Amino acid sequence: MKHSISLNKVTAAFLIVLTVFMSFSCGSGEDNTLKDTQGVTTADTAAAETTVSYNVPEVIDGEGYEYRFLNKENETNPYGIYMVPEAEDGEIVNDSLIRRNRTVEEQYNITIDEKYVSDVGSNLKNSVMAGDNICDIAFISATAIYPLAVDGHVVDLAEIGTIQFIEPWWDERITDGYAVNDRVYIANGDIATGDDKRTFVIMFSKAMYEDYGFENPYDMAVGGTWTMDKMGTMIKGVSRDVNGDGLMDENDNYGYLSEYLALYYFYIASGHTVIERGDDGGYRYTIGDKESLDILEKIYNLITAEDTLWDYSNIKYETNVYATVFSMFGQKQILFNGRVVGDVYAFNMRDIESDYGFLPIPKYEESNEYRSFIQPDAFMCCMPASVPDKELSGLLTDVIAYRSMLDVSDAYYDSLLNEKATRSEEDKLMLKIVLDNKAVDIDGAGANTINSGIQNMFRTMFTGRSFTLASSWEAIRPAAEERLAKFVEKVG
Repeated sequence: MKHSISLNKVTAAFLIVLTVFMSFSCGSGEDNTLKDTQGVTTADTAAAETTVSYNVPEVIDGEGYEYRFLNKENETNPYGIYMVPEAEDGEIVNDSLIRRNRTVEEQYNITIDEKYVSDVGSNLKNSVMAGDNICDIAFISATAIYPLAVDGHVVDLAEIGTIQFIEPWWDERITDGYAVNDRVYIANGDIATGDDKRTFVIMFSKAMYEDYGFENPYDMAVGGTWTMDKMGTMIKGVSRDVNGDGLMDENDNYGYLSEYLALYYFYIASGHTVIERGDDGGYRYTIGDKESLDILEKIYNLITAEDTLWDYSNIKYETNVYATVFSMFGQKQILFNGRVVGDVYAFNMRDIESDYGFLPIPKYEESNEYRSFIQPDAFMCCMPASVPDKELSGLLTDVIAYRSMLDVSDAYYDSLLNEKATRSEEDKLMLKIVLDNKAVDIDGAGANTINSGIQNMFRTMFTGRSFTLASSWEAIRPAAEERLAKFVEKVG
């Protein structure tokens, strides 16, 4: 019997969770808050029947200070972010950013500006080496921030007492996950949305899914039973040579389209990280552990199964393989595909005719929590070492993040959930689950510093069609561990 993907018992769960989500993660503006005499704000979240308290940043006279962001030129970058729009244009996020900036400028007697460059890392490094004050905060990928930290070009944000990382407008999954010996060089939260756009999600074709009569996917996700085993069972028997030419290419159907990076984001979804901090405070690799080897072998078997297309190997395309993949998605040729959230509007998926849906990356087993890997090329915050008054810059950064929670986050999530990505109430809930369970990994962001070789090992193993993890890891382990130790010593 075909099971229609429709609103059923998921609806009640969605309405409750989304209400709480919009109350907690986004804030609702100062008009709906109460401030006590100690400067502590209490947000009334009646839907959750609870109270959230936080410390409002101190208000000072900035005496005309020019606060500046440094950002990548992003006119053609769909994953980019911007902080200082030129003018209101009716677009909800654009206009919310303008109102946020105007509020901070008036309240703190400052101006907020933004400079765009083609290479943020090089400009920041050159500026610091020359002793110039190029910006207060730069937005750059985590993979580029770590090398700057190793060379002393960005500062430990945790040492700046005016940035309140314990407050809800900062994302502790990022600050804690990327911290090295409690030093915070990489941060993000409500201040910007680059991490949301680069968070992995499973997309699925609703039309194909219903054709096969599988269990309602949203029920599984909400009920916590959406696992790798479930996904593996669904993949089987889907791939088909549609045109009968004896070739499996972009004209045919597939249960799952995979790439080598899936080894990474499925491993993170299993509850592990490649590099972890032990109880003794030291850092170690996990992938040589027996448990990790078993998990990675299971993941490898899932993403290289018979009905899976590996690394888009047979797809012919003219300019961009992902555009071709999404075209196939629209033609009901792909059941599952792992993507980042931002791909939906980067490739205009809202325009495809065939309906699609979202699911979190499946759990390794039901007892796990969902975990959604953030691509380490997501734009994050860092502060150049040449900033002259780090306490002032830190305070204003904290203020902008705080005001972003109040003034921008609602608009961003409304835009993402209602306009850019989703087509149903259930999918809004799925994106809420995905973004509520983001996770990072130090090794994932260490390609230019730690350079463990693990990602190359994954790629070689994937393209070579052989699970050789134990021997491959043993071959590179001594050098990888040495590089990790040097990295921790330099930045920690």
